[in-house]
Amino acid sequence: MALGEVHLRIENVTKRFGGLVALKDVSFALNKGELLGLIGPNGSGKTTLINVITGIYRPDGGRVLLNGGEITGLKPYKICRMGIGRTYQIPRLFSAMTALDNVVVGAIFGKGRKADLGEMRRKAAELLDFVDFPKLRREELAGKLTLMESKKLELARALATDPEILLADEPLGGLNPVEIDEAVELIRKIRDSGKTVLIIEHVMRAIMKLAERIVVLSHGAKIAEGEPREIANDEKVIEAYLGERIYAPSQ
Repeated sequence: MALGEVHLRIENVTKRFGGLVALKDVSFALNKGELLGLIGPNGSGKTTLINVITGIYRPDGGRVLLNGGEITGLKPYKICRMGIGRTYQIPRLFSAMTALDNVVVGAIFGKGRKADLGEMRRKAAELLDFVDFPKLRREELAGKLTLMESKKLELARALATDPEILLADEPLGGLNPVEIDEAVELIRKIRDSGKTVLIIEHVMRAIMKLAERIVVLSHGAKIAEGEPREIANDEKVIEAYLGERIYAPSQ
């Protein structure tokens, strides 16, 4: 697949929960090797969209295509093994397992029955190195980790499934400014390693630095799409979400 070719396509996706329309006819494309931002107010449908992409929810309309093939409504484990990994707003770790074993589980899940435990443990250790997870904390139970350690661990576990695309749901949430800067560099490192990344984030100074393009949702509908500078000055986005114009550095 050539660099820049469409990797994931969302076509006219609609999702309802009873009388609530969580997503309304949402369409956009994620290109191979791209780092795309998805922003919008709380309740705008961002996480619902990730849940549709990953098979947690089946849409009421529209479809999702991966590398040109439709994956709409497939089981989550099938979508994962086809190359889409994800993280969550609040890390969902196996709290009674060690940090290392959390990543081993991800590696085994991604590989399926072909998994070799020794190989998966080596892979897990390499990924913990990649995300700069402290070596002295790898045998610590995940339930005793700091928030930053938990965020790194969840990224490592998602990467252990060998995704082509990583969907990162608020990986910077709750971090202090120093940790945010570290996490920004880690997300960029993941993209530079060959992954395609879609990131949901509310930390605007970070998303404006990271993303090459940004899609904006409000009340379940896409209201804007463009480069960070365009989004930062879009009147609809300012009114619906930003509240004021913000600085967006040149890419």
